[in-house]
Amino acid sequence: MATTININLIPPAVRQKRETEKNLVVLGLVALVAVVIIGLLYSVTMVSVRNEETKLENLKAENAILEAQIAQFKSFEEKKSQLNALEGLYNQAAASKVSWYRMLLQLALVAPDTISLVNFNADTQTFQIDGEARSTIDVATWLVRLEDLPFFEQVWLDNLSVSGKTVKFTVKGNVKAGGAQ
Repeated sequence: MATTININLIPPAVRQKRETEKNLVVLGLVALVAVVIIGLLYSVTMVSVRNEETKLENLKAENAILEAQIAQFKSFEEKKSQLNALEGLYNQAAASKVSWYRMLLQLALVAPDTISLVNFNADTQTFQIDGEARSTIDVATWLVRLEDLPFFEQVWLDNLSVSGKTVKFTVKGNVKAGGAQ
């Protein structure tokens, strides 16, 4: 085996100086690479931040547009609440409404042929019918038929008088609120 012997004729101070110069060059290259990497990271980060800021500005603009549209719909919500209140009032009024036409039509349909009405008074709560009949059975039939009508409740005979072949009577009762509308 051949052994090689290295003989260094350069003095140690010069050799150390050259190694230090090599190390400085390597350190300089490492520092340069680090600066370039940091610069690239900074550039990428700044571009990303600018993109996010642009997105944020776009979202703010969209938000402002949507808030303007929402402000327009608030007037509709107010009108809807007013409409609901008016519908409630209408339904309340309609529930107490009496269809006089239907009531009189039903009265005419269920009245026996032997009954003749002399007077009919009514308001939204009570009614009174004065009439004449041939017999008390006709009056009883009339009372049963009145009770079956959807317009009336608590129908009663208030007065009955018989004179000869004529029976005079007065029927009273309550009008159902909203009955048969």
